[in-house]
Amino acid sequence: MIVYAYHIDRSCSNHFQDGDILTISPTFTDYNTNKLLESTYNNKLTRHGQQYLVNPINPTNPWNTLYETIFEYERRINFPQLPSRFQSFFATQTLEDVDHWIGKLNLNEYIPVWKVYVDPNKVFKADASWFNLDNFDKSTLRISYNALQYWYGKFKPDFEKEPELLIKESMKLIERIN
Repeated sequence: MIVYAYHIDRSCSNHFQDGDILTISPTFTDYNTNKLLESTYNNKLTRHGQQYLVNPINPTNPWNTLYETIFEYERRINFPQLPSRFQSFFATQTLEDVDHWIGKLNLNEYIPVWKVYVDPNKVFKADASWFNLDNFDKSTLRISYNALQYWYGKFKPDFEKEPELLIKESMKLIERIN
């Protein structure tokens, strides 16, 4: 049972304080797409969700948007009870995993990292290494296969796995640890 975790604050917000509760914010787009956003996501997305659903595709790496989209559609079709990556905060169980993600994402070592309290009923543990596709196989079939492994909660061998936690809707900041 996961109760405490570690969250890397990629927004680098310095206005958060111990005890704050982070929640997802209402998101609005144009009139037509807002109807879809409301029916599918209750008009609420995290920064991650806004990045992939609302903002333009990153022209330097459009594959990320394709992966996220296929992973989300596999979740909606086959695992609707699991939290959407677009409506979740990301965290890890260990400080070693925090160090891994800071390195992998090329983040500054001084980026805010928070110990957080999470409702154990709102946590999904996954292996983000299923997003790491071979350069030669970026077929939608391979991405769908990997998405299914991710949502089934399967983990690769220790030397390959990249554990992450999806925290649905909210989490409480306990203390900044760096």
